[in-house]
Amino acid sequence: MGFLGNLDTALTWILPCLFIVDGCIKVFPFNIELFGEIVREFQDFAKVCPLTWVGYTPEPDNYRIFTGVYEVACSLAMLISGDLKTVATGILAAISGGAVFTHLALKDNTSAIPPSVMAVLLLFLFIRSYLSSCDSTDKPSKFKIPKKLKVK
Repeated sequence: MGFLGNLDTALTWILPCLFIVDGCIKVFPFNIELFGEIVREFQDFAKVCPLTWVGYTPEPDNYRIFTGVYEVACSLAMLISGDLKTVATGILAAISGGAVFTHLALKDNTSAIPPSVMAVLLLFLFIRSYLSSCDSTDKPSKFKIPKKLKVK
C-alpha cells in the first residue's frame, strides 16, 4: 500500500471525525459556554463571509447552522461512500478555505492556522481521490456491444 496509501487511509478516517465533532458543536448546544462563544463568533464571521462580495450577507445563525450541517454531511459522505468521497472532500476543502479567509479578514492570523492545515490535508485527499477515480474510468466496460450496433 505504501506511505501515501496509509496516509490517505488515516486521513480519510481522522479528518471526517474531526469535522463531525466540529459541525455538531456548531449546531447543537452540548456545552452552553462553548456554544455561546461560537454563536458570538459567527456574528463577526457573517460580516466577512465571501458571499458579501456578491451582495448577500447571511444571517449569522443560518450561516453557522449551514456550515455545521455541511461539515457533518460531507464528513459522513467521506466515511460511507466511495463515490461521493471526491465531492465531499472538495466541499470540506472549500469550507476550510473559507474559514482561512474569514480569520484572515478579521485579522485573526493565529486562528487561521488549523483550517489552513485542514485545507491542505483535504486537498491532498481530494487529489488522490480524483486521480483514483480517473484511473478507474479508463478500464474497459464489462458490457459488450452487440455486433449489430457496432460502427464499422
